[in-house]
Amino acid sequence: MCYTASLRKILIVILFILVPSVFAQDTIYWNKQRPLSWGDFQGTPDMSKRKSAQATTGVALEFQFREDLENNTWEYKYKVNSYFLPALSWYKPNDINYYLLEHEQTHFNISELYARKLNKELSELFADDTMGYAAKKIYNRMQKEHALLQNKYDVESKHSLNIDRELQWQKMIQDSLTTYNDWK
Repeated sequence: MCYTASLRKILIVILFILVPSVFAQDTIYWNKQRPLSWGDFQGTPDMSKRKSAQATTGVALEFQFREDLENNTWEYKYKVNSYFLPALSWYKPNDINYYLLEHEQTHFNISELYARKLNKELSELFADDTMGYAAKKIYNRMQKEHALLQNKYDVESKHSLNIDRELQWQKMIQDSLTTYNDWK
């Protein structure tokens, strides 16, 4: 009984971080004032692949919630970031051009768009004992949507070779970032 009573007085804190295990110390977080440059791509090119470059980007979520037993309420906080991993990003030196770099930046921008979408949905969560499950479910759904959009972008732009479609995608993603500006 004493053991149970003391357990109830302990604040319950659950923390989960949904990020890839390959995070390097040189992770670059999305910043409008700091676009990517070829110097950020530090990985070894995969010469067996037809594509000319690869930007390794993603969305990380840190989520915490706790039960306030004295007030019988739940509180939560979270942090969402979009990131670029230089050590896993590469380019083939003979293939680089302006459109290719803008293509890779747009991949990073798509990750930022999904970070903002995730921020929006998490801000609408109801604070109760199911919020951890709900946050994880939202994150997993967003990750699937994110991956599908990244792939669709590559297919439709032909990895930057279709310049007209490339420019359309860049505008569409910039417009979407503006739409979700309140959740950056």
